[in-house]
Amino acid sequence: MTNPGGKMNLISRTFGIGVLLAGMVLVPFASSAQVASAVEPFTLPDIPDPASGPSVTLAGAVRQADSTNRSLLVLKEDMAIASAKLQASWAGLLPSLYGSFAYSLSENAVALDDGTSEVNGPGDTSRLTAGLSLKVPLIEARQWMLIESARSESEVTELQIEQARQVLLYSVAEAYYQAATALTLITVYRSQFDALMEHLRLAEARMDAGVGNVMDVRSAQTDLVSSWVGIVKAGYALADAREALGILMGVKGQLPMPAINADVAGTPSSGLSADLLAAMGADGDAAPVDADASIDSRWDLKVQKIQIDAMKADLKSGKMAFVPSLGLSFNYGADILAAAAATSTDPDYWTLGLNLSIPLFDFTLFPGLTQQKARIRQAELQVEQLEIEGAAAIASADRNVRMLSHMMAAQKVKTVLADDLLDLAEADYANGTGLAIAVTDARRTALAAHLDLATATWEYELGQLHMNREMGVDIMKALEGR
Repeated sequence: MTNPGGKMNLISRTFGIGVLLAGMVLVPFASSAQVASAVEPFTLPDIPDPASGPSVTLAGAVRQADSTNRSLLVLKEDMAIASAKLQASWAGLLPSLYGSFAYSLSENAVALDDGTSEVNGPGDTSRLTAGLSLKVPLIEARQWMLIESARSESEVTELQIEQARQVLLYSVAEAYYQAATALTLITVYRSQFDALMEHLRLAEARMDAGVGNVMDVRSAQTDLVSSWVGIVKAGYALADAREALGILMGVKGQLPMPAINADVAGTPSSGLSADLLAAMGADGDAAPVDADASIDSRWDLKVQKIQIDAMKADLKSGKMAFVPSLGLSFNYGADILAAAAATSTDPDYWTLGLNLSIPLFDFTLFPGLTQQKARIRQAELQVEQLEIEGAAAIASADRNVRMLSHMMAAQKVKTVLADDLLDLAEADYANGTGLAIAVTDARRTALAAHLDLATATWEYELGQLHMNREMGVDIMKALEGR
């Protein structure tokens, strides 16, 4: 038989334990509320706004650097030097004319047998002569080759200057993107900072009303401090990037501030669109870049190929040393003092001649020609290697852009989802049906999503910039439509 009294005793004991546990649980919550009421007001130092400066677009920054960067202006002067060398190479084919004056004094004395001398004639004789010398090259094959070599050297210099210009201007664009990234992070952190302030006020209000606890307040304060730290770090990063951008642009005074829009800053549109979802797994509508067709536009290959042309011109010039040369010369002279004395001697004279130079044998020319041929072969092998490496670099940059495009689309979807979860968590917490820890977790997830989206967006922009640079696209054309 069962014992009804025993069953009742078991129920009583169980109920008593439950009341005891309930009392143990309620005491800490009451203690937490009392501690929270004594907490001093939570304050953070004010965060100054970034220093003001002229707003500049990416295209504007590149154009200004192209005209005011001192290092680029120094490089452009090399073109004037190369042009002067080209002009000097033509001098060997132009006629040359020289004038001359000469004065001499002589004594007409004759030595005698006794060792003395006597003046024979009128005495001292003075002569003042003037002359003209004209040289006209007729056949100078080597000089024509030197002109061709100088022209190739001028083209090499021009391409090298353009290559350095492109590198510098692409560096301006990279510095601009770094500044824009920091500015975007500041915007994201500030928006989250304002939302966290509202969450902290709500947590404090719930604690004062007796339905919250100090853990919710402390968690909100911790997130607020983290957001404040993020703003400060991004502010210093922005200052460094703006300073680098100002140096590359060659500006003085106020540092430039990048002008960015919401789309580029990484702010997604509300709601999940079919385009965003499709972009996550799509391979891309555009066909892959034809690396072999784009390889010839690379600046390093252009410079190397024109250098080969210049070396071949030097080789031809060296071979022209075996070709005869023909020149015309004319000399005219006059004895000015003799003409003034009206002597019987003809004071004027002139000569006209042709000079033919025929090289027969000079062994010292052969080693130089052999060295030039070897250098040309080395350069041609380097071009082949550059073509292989350049095609691989273009293909790699194209794959990287495609990957970054998918990552950016995925981050947009992730950000929209995180924002929706945060809205739901905040609504539940405000209605008293949710927990503060859920809001905290949702807000941290949303912040991380927005930061990742901003970073992914600018990484995609940098990836496109890098691909254009690898393909040798002029940066002005690359920035069209941006």
